[in-house]
Amino acid sequence: MSQSDPSRIPVLVGLGQSIEREKLVSIVDLTETASYAAFEDAPGLREQIERLTTVSVIFSPTPKAPSRELAARLELLNVECESTTAGGNTPQWAVNRAADDISGDDPGAWKSEASTLREIQEKGARNRAPDL
Repeated sequence: MSQSDPSRIPVLVGLGQSIEREKLVSIVDLTETASYAAFEDAPGLREQIERLTTVSVIFSPTPKAPSRELAARLELLNVECESTTAGGNTPQWAVNRAADDISGDDPGAWKSEASTLREIQEKGARNRAPDL
């Protein structure tokens, strides 16, 4: 077994979580709040980000380019922005890809994921077909 370069071992360096129970918020709102919490948890993290990946969801409305919108809100300049397709294993795929990149030649990858359950519940209540 070969030895790994310790500076290239993927690790989680910052964690942020956002929960909103009172008002309706967008996916980008939630990920922005969680991202700032992660930046606070790991000073200097923001400057290391080279790619921002957002995981698409089926059940919540999203802007056309959620990664670009999030990058703009976070003032991340010159980062590669991408959004994935929706799917059951997509979040894990994004994590695995980021780990592969970090262990290779890309030192900074950022993954954001959000689901707005409250928004879904509100929309469901408004758009529910009447009981017959």
